[in-house]
Amino acid sequence: MVLASFVYEGFFRYDQSSERHPLSPAILPSMAYQWDFSKEGTELVIKLNSGIHWGNMENALDLGPEITASDYLYTINAYRDNSSLYKFYESLESVETQGRYELKLTFSRPSFWIIPFFASSLGIQFNPFLADANKLDHVMIGPGPFILHSYAAKSQATLTRNPHYYRKDYNARSLPYLGSIQFIYAADRDTHLALLKTAGVHLTEMALTPQEIDTELASDPNLTVSLEIPSGIQNSIALQLDNLNWSTKEARRALSLVTDGKGISDTIFGKFGMPSDKFEWWYWNETLPSWEDDLHKLYGDYHNHTDVEKAQSLWANEGLGDITIKVDYYPHSKAYTEILSAVQQDWKQLGITVQLSSLSYQKYRNTLRQQTAIDAILATQTTAADIRSAAYDRIHSAGSGNREGINDTLVDTLVSQLAKQPLGTIDRSQLERLREHLNDQVYWIALPSVAFMSGTIFHTNLHGIPSGNHSSFRAFYHGKVLAEAWMD
Repeated sequence: MVLASFVYEGFFRYDQSSERHPLSPAILPSMAYQWDFSKEGTELVIKLNSGIHWGNMENALDLGPEITASDYLYTINAYRDNSSLYKFYESLESVETQGRYELKLTFSRPSFWIIPFFASSLGIQFNPFLADANKLDHVMIGPGPFILHSYAAKSQATLTRNPHYYRKDYNARSLPYLGSIQFIYAADRDTHLALLKTAGVHLTEMALTPQEIDTELASDPNLTVSLEIPSGIQNSIALQLDNLNWSTKEARRALSLVTDGKGISDTIFGKFGMPSDKFEWWYWNETLPSWEDDLHKLYGDYHNHTDVEKAQSLWANEGLGDITIKVDYYPHSKAYTEILSAVQQDWKQLGITVQLSSLSYQKYRNTLRQQTAIDAILATQTTAADIRSAAYDRIHSAGSGNREGINDTLVDTLVSQLAKQPLGTIDRSQLERLREHLNDQVYWIALPSVAFMSGTIFHTNLHGIPSGNHSSFRAFYHGKVLAEAWMD
């Protein structure tokens, strides 16, 4: 995915300029110059630019065939029918050409969210000619800003400027500005920093705490940083709702109220912890939430609140008594284990013995996707293009990212209403009604998130590296960002 972002393009792209909005950057034309959705959001017409070419399969520096609408019949159907990204295409019923440069996509339900998905790093379209030649797994040749020159697994990759790249800057100068890019594989953080400080590399993506960022920037005045925006969704404990222990909302509320989210946050994340939600905070709030905010207003009476006495009363009234449960998880980092260990102690106050079950990554992913956990699982949230796809995928009864097995008629109705709202017209009051219901039902246990995300550290002689959403290297926006970057 990293290298593909340099070589391939999508229909649309997120603005990467210095004037971009950090939360909601504009969606701009790329391979397509126009898109038109039907009023119902079930038919989309994409109009492609003419005169753009794939690279030549024999020599990528030479022009290959012109890109036409028929090329994308193959790629879009392949994504839907035979790829790990199928969930983003599952509402697609058909795709057809309408002339040489026009595509028509028909969906089974309103799918306005497909536009921000196509603009995201996951929306790039691969080369169907490579697929026909059985070379797709070994070669990358596209219309993107760079050409893959050499690659050695877990060592290095070199890309050179594509002389035929179709995009221009605001002064009609050809992009990209950089003549070549070299990736160097570094297995650990110390190696990343050493390469950066010795000018062995000009930028690197690292997960550092704010204190560590301050230390590194103070140690070298030639370094600066672009930051990601924390989403506030982190992880939650997904209660498996087909388990009779969680059949009543009072039992689920008890679990939420006995969980000391702020205490866990203060212990593990210090002053950089924050309360969490199922949805990214910018969809429903104006500012990044904190533990000092009115939590009842933001999260209702149960999520991100602690009241042990009330929790014990609710649990006792349900007559559940002492039970033993298993919580599956994957230890992405030390913090995950520490959070669950704290939850383990908190839930003892209800008479619950929590057995932590650490899974291999593959088994964890399978357990999440197939919903085969017995009691509960520490659940990551699925990637979403916008609030419409986030709501459908994470909480609708048919959503592939519905970790809990939520099957709530009101939730499905409200999610369907939300999906019908065109781009740029989200009625936040409708989203709030949905959140109020979810907060009341407590289908999952909210856990603290970290209110800081480090991004890309780079030398000050490198320019054009934006901060904010849809720009971070962690989310595979390397190619789109560096297509507009330049050096002194």
